[in-house]
Parts: sequence; structure tokens; C-alpha cells
Amino acid sequence: MKKFFILITFVLATFTLHSTLSVKVKAVSFEYPQYNVDILVNKDSSFKVTEKVIYRVYGEFHGLRRDLTLSNPDRDRLCTTTNDLYCGGFDRVVVNSVKDLNGNDITGKIDLFNVEDEDTNKKSLRFEWEIFPNGENQNGDQFGWVLEYTIYGGIVDAQGTPYLYWNMLPEERNGVVDNSTLNIKLPNDLRKNDVQVFSDLNFNSNISGNTVSFKLTNLPSYAPITVAYKFNADEINLPGQIAYTLSPGFGSNVYLDNIDITDQVDGVIKAVPTGERNLKFSHIGYETTEKLLNIESGKTEIIEVNLTPTRWMQVLLLLNNLICVCGCIFIPIVLLLVFNHYRKNGRDKNMPKTIIPLFTPPEKTSPYMVGFLVDENVDKQDVVGTIIDLAYRGYLKIKEIEKGKNYELTRLDGKSGDLGLNNIEQQIYDALFKSGDIVETKDLASSFPTDFYKISNNIYKEMVTEGLFNKEPKSTIAIYATLGILMIVGGAISFIIITIILISFLGVLTIFTPGLVIIFAGLAITVVAKFMPAKTSKGSKLYADILGFKMHMKTAERYTVQKLEPENFVKYLSYAIVFGIEKEWAKNFEGIYKGIPDWYEGSGSIYDAIWISSFARNFSNSTVQSMTPISTSSSSGSGFSGGGSFGGFSGGGGGGGSSGGW
Repeated sequence: MKKFFILITFVLATFTLHSTLSVKVKAVSFEYPQYNVDILVNKDSSFKVTEKVIYRVYGEFHGLRRDLTLSNPDRDRLCTTTNDLYCGGFDRVVVNSVKDLNGNDITGKIDLFNVEDEDTNKKSLRFEWEIFPNGENQNGDQFGWVLEYTIYGGIVDAQGTPYLYWNMLPEERNGVVDNSTLNIKLPNDLRKNDVQVFSDLNFNSNISGNTVSFKLTNLPSYAPITVAYKFNADEINLPGQIAYTLSPGFGSNVYLDNIDITDQVDGVIKAVPTGERNLKFSHIGYETTEKLLNIESGKTEIIEVNLTPTRWMQVLLLLNNLICVCGCIFIPIVLLLVFNHYRKNGRDKNMPKTIIPLFTPPEKTSPYMVGFLVDENVDKQDVVGTIIDLAYRGYLKIKEIEKGKNYELTRLDGKSGDLGLNNIEQQIYDALFKSGDIVETKDLASSFPTDFYKISNNIYKEMVTEGLFNKEPKSTIAIYATLGILMIVGGAISFIIITIILISFLGVLTIFTPGLVIIFAGLAITVVAKFMPAKTSKGSKLYADILGFKMHMKTAERYTVQKLEPENFVKYLSYAIVFGIEKEWAKNFEGIYKGIPDWYEGSGSIYDAIWISSFARNFSNSTVQSMTPISTSSSSGSGFSGGGSFGGFSGGGGGGGSSGGW
């Protein structure tokens, strides 16, 4: 046995070691032999960023990834709650090109999309280059790319003073950087005292004319380096902006100087470089409109653009309006059609208009059948009424074990002269005493729910066999409810999808009303589903007699043509239970009935109609609860610092983000 345990331990240890090694082989890690960044600042306040990145890769490698930060709530929150502290950022980014290390343009191979971190809500523009779709193991192999993009609105306007405030490297680099050269080239010669660097990294810096350079070595995987530069007012032309209203506003494309900026603007184009700019608006099916604007620094140009639809678009717009109106008209028509269908197919046949009180229940109509015809549904209350009826007829005796909570049922042979049990009554009887001749109601939860399901189905079938319904009510309800739900779901899907397509294609706010017609029709069918089972003429006659008997039980008085016999109180108590009027039935016999039924054994000392009705209610509630199954669950740095009012911090500039791969 000891050797066996040693063997098992060895196997488990080997398996764990193998799994760990497998994970290590599959996990990808990076080092950066080189991460260089060049920034060329234009006088119009835009600047071009070029990142040349070389990666040394270990492990199972798929591709490269670079996230450029668009917005960072944590950074912005710090800036807005701290005096004299500014946050960098930008309004728009245009990707010029992506090349491999050999200078080949691979822009078409790069996926560009926006991502948002669920934990921090930080939004980024992601560059993604999938090199090995199935992954390939690397052991120090080198890969890389050159990213070139232009930033608009990246010059911070701090109290009227232009500042370049930019994170030169992505803060999260997923690996050590061996060497990094950072260059910033400005329109005019630099002033040393106006350059500020926020970083805990060691670096060497140099200024030559209009260019400042930084050289860094052995950078850790996480450490920002942020550079700020204060411009004179005449060195940089702060941008203007364009506010526009556009019709149609949905699905139109906006181009500034032939660059598609649709996804980055919504009624306002910020950080527009000064000078003459070409603004173009286009939409499928509409004439393209171009405007030549002269943008002034700090000014907002306001324009209104109304695109002219082509002939075929005019036809489609007219057709869409007709469909929309017709759909609205058809909604009440469809509701009326569903109602008429109910009146024709869902109403009981030849139902008597007048209900006549009856002093006895219809012949050969058991309590479960009465309960079913009242609400066209089999419920446990109907079974409880049948149990009381079986007790009255001598087939079982009820003994109180725990008042209002648990009762003992004992099997008996029935009274002499009783006609016997019908098929459903026999099924209920057998289900009660499946475990023996004596059973407690608290134990019914173990098996009765399954039997109840089978009995319920047989009751539905019996209603058809007896000619009370042409089809099983449950099946009828299911068919109509399913149809209604399918129409609601189908209508909602078509309404949403086609409405989105129409808005995007037509460019106008519209809705696909035929989808609404289907939804309303489905809702109407779902509502009437419960009322669609229709009784036959025989069923309607029996139902009217049952209602007449219920009328008598609920409103009977002691001084009427029909004399109230004490025996009738217990005899028809089972029907009062399925009607839910045992209290009213007992009140009619107050002072008339005194005694205790021969089929009941309790702990009380005074028995009358009111007490027995109370027992019936308690027995009903506890037995129904017992029939229901119970579910269970278980630093040091060197650089520039300059006097000035600008406040900043490492990582607080625009850009930054992360670099790595997967």
C-alpha cells in the first residue's frame, strides 16, 4: 500500500511538472532590443508620431499589439481634482501607415479597432498584426514594425498657453527595453528652460536647434516618461473647430482633407488645423457635398449641410413612408382580427345565457372535474377536493398529526352502496397510498409530484374523451402561446434589424412598422391563448350546471325553498374546496350542523361547520404544500525642469498605453 501511494504521488508530481512546463512553453514573453519614437510637431498644432519597435519573443507567438490610449478616467479624475494639474490628450488620430522592419507597407494587414478595459474604463485604439494565426514557438526571434500616425488636438491649451504634453513611450511594455531614442522636432528652435520631463527613469538628453533627443537604456517593463514643452504664442497656431448640422444625419460619412473622420466626430470637428480645409459629406443615394473652409485659430466655423437625394433614393424614401403608414394602419386591424378569431373559435359552444341555481352537483361529476371546468386547469386544489370526497365516501380516513401541518391518511374499502371509483379517482387513490395503507401528507412530496403530472395529463385527455372539449385545453393554450411568443420574438428581431438597416441606408429616422404589426399580433395571440380552449355544447351545458351549483353553495340561506340538510354540508364540502368557498359554505350551516365527520379524527373538543371549514382550509393548504417538491442547493532622474505655471506628472500626458502581443 505504501508503494502504491508513492507511485501515485510520483505520477501526480510528474503530471503537475509537465503541465507547468507546458504552460511556460505556451506563455509568450517579450523583450525590446529597441523602442524608438520620433515626433514631428507642425506649426498648425498637429504632430506626426513614428514608433519603431523591435521585439524579442519567447514562447508561443501569434502577433503584435499596440494600444494607444484615447481616454483614461483615472488620469482625468486626478487632473480635475488637483489644482494646477493638466491632463494631456487629443481629439483625433489618423493612421498614416504601418510598415515592417524592411520598409514594406503592411497597413492592409493591420486590424484597427477601439477597445475598452472593463475594469478601468480606459479606451484605446488598438493596432493588431496577426503574424502566426495558429501560433508558433519562438526562442528569442525578433519581430517588429514601424507605426506612423498623426495626432490632432494633442497640444494642450493651458490657460491660453500652448503646451506639448505627451507620453513618449507606452507605460505598459510587457518587457524590458534595452535601448530607446526619443526625438521631438519643433517648428522653431527650442528653449531649454521650457522643456519639462516627468519620469523616474535615468536618461541623457541633448538639444540641437529645434530638436530635443533623449537616450535611455535598460527600461523596466512599466515606467512612463512624459515630456512637456511650453510654446510661445507665435510658434504654434492653435486649431479651430467646425460645428455642423447634417441632413441626413444617419449613415453619412465625413471627410476632412480627404481623410475619413466619421467615427471620430459627432456634429463637431475639433482640432482642425488653421488655413484652407476641404470638408466633404457623402451618403449612399445622396449627392456628395463639398465645402472649402478657411479655419481661423480659436474660432468655430458653423455650417449647415443638406444632402440632396438621387432619383432612386427619392423613390425609396416615398416607399418607406407608405410602408410606415400602412404598418400603423394594420396594427388595429390585426388586433381586431385576433379578437374575431377568438370569438369564432375560442368561445364555448351554445353556452346558456342564464345560469339557474342547482341544489346538487351535476350527476357523475367528481370534484376534480368541477375544479377543471371552472378554470380549465388542473391544480392541486382539485386533488385535495377529491381526497375529501374520497374520505366522505369511505375510501380513506384523515387523522390530525400536527394541527394545520401534517395529517395521516388511512386506506379504507369505501361505503356500502358507493358506485366505486372512476379511472382518475383510482389514479389519485393509488398515488396517495403508493408506499402503504397508511401515509402522512408530509411524505407526499417524495413521489406525488410525478404522479400528479401524469394524472393531470390524463384529466386533460378525459375532458376530450367525455366530449367536453374537442381538443385538450392545455395543448390549445400551448399552441397559441408558442405562436404568439414566436411572433413577438420574430417581430422584435425584424423590427430592430430592419429599422437599423433602414436608418443607416436611408439616412432618416424611421421605423419598420410591419415588425410592430407582427409584435402586436403576437402579444394579442399570447393574451387570448388562455381563453382559446372552447367547450363543446355538452361541456357548456355541464359548465352552466356547475356554475348553478356554485351559485347555490355561495348564496344559500337557511330559509329558502330548498331546506338545508346538515348532511349536505359534509357531503358537498369537497366541492366548496375546489370552488374556494368553504368559508361561505360553512357560514350557511352555522347553527345547523354540529358534530364530527366519521372520516376525521382530530384533537379538538368543539366541532361545528365553522370549525370543519377551518380544518378544510388548513388541510388543503398543508396538503398542497406537501405535494410540492422541495428544491435544495448547495528614482533618480536627470533632465530639464523649467519655471512656469504648468503642472504635470509622469504618465499624465496624451498617448501612452501599452505594447506587446499575444
